[in-house]
Amino acid sequence: MSQLAMSISTIAVVGALVSAAVSTNAQNSSAPNREPAYISLNQLPSFAQPFLLASGNRLQRPGSERVTVVGSVSRNQGQPTPIQVTWEFPQKIRIDERRAPIVFDQGNPAQRSPDPQSTDTTETLLEDSVEGFFANLREGSTRLLGSGFRLQGAAQGTPSYDIVETWNRSKIRGGEAQTIKRYWFDRSNHLLSRVVYGSAVEGQLVEVFLSDWRDVQGERIPFTIERKEGGSTTLLLRISSATVSPRIADGLFPER
Repeated sequence: MSQLAMSISTIAVVGALVSAAVSTNAQNSSAPNREPAYISLNQLPSFAQPFLLASGNRLQRPGSERVTVVGSVSRNQGQPTPIQVTWEFPQKIRIDERRAPIVFDQGNPAQRSPDPQSTDTTETLLEDSVEGFFANLREGSTRLLGSGFRLQGAAQGTPSYDIVETWNRSKIRGGEAQTIKRYWFDRSNHLLSRVVYGSAVEGQLVEVFLSDWRDVQGERIPFTIERKEGGSTTLLLRISSATVSPRIADGLFPER
């Protein structure tokens, strides 16, 4: 296993993607009663298969497509406020706070978030996730940068990472620009630990940290999600409870 150290500064997203790409076409459902295109393990590159297995079953087979969590969110290190987030495979999210709900469905991009802060929140919670990683794997270009990376100066025994680079256009941002993202998976458990890329608006380094992974009805869910821009925390979600259920046409997500 490689012990190559890598500093955060080297992760800044610059330059062009020059590797050969692994890509497949997306298979999105177009009607509410149509089964979503679940992810097949044997259709994935070998390096990505452990990441799918570690996450649970909701991306692979029917019965646990929806995850609903409640907790608190703070922005720009302000006071935490209540929040409820609902994800539904494939690539749907609803965020309920004190203001009007944010709803996004990759099959209906007209539901784009209305303001930059909402767009950042939606991107962090949907695209900067395991599900978002596999969506990029299907629809964009992908390469494995390497295995066994450690942060610069990290001691032996500290976590090492498999780092995968994706190159895609963000649906949440209306496909305005291609974004190169690097997904860091902890080699010890194959769970997503962080996502690193350049801000689409200000060009700052964005780091999304996923931690406190817990088992909820057989699915692995990160109970803490933090977004940093330029080293400062801009979003911190702490989950207090989570439930997993099948997808259902209950009006929570508008029909396509």
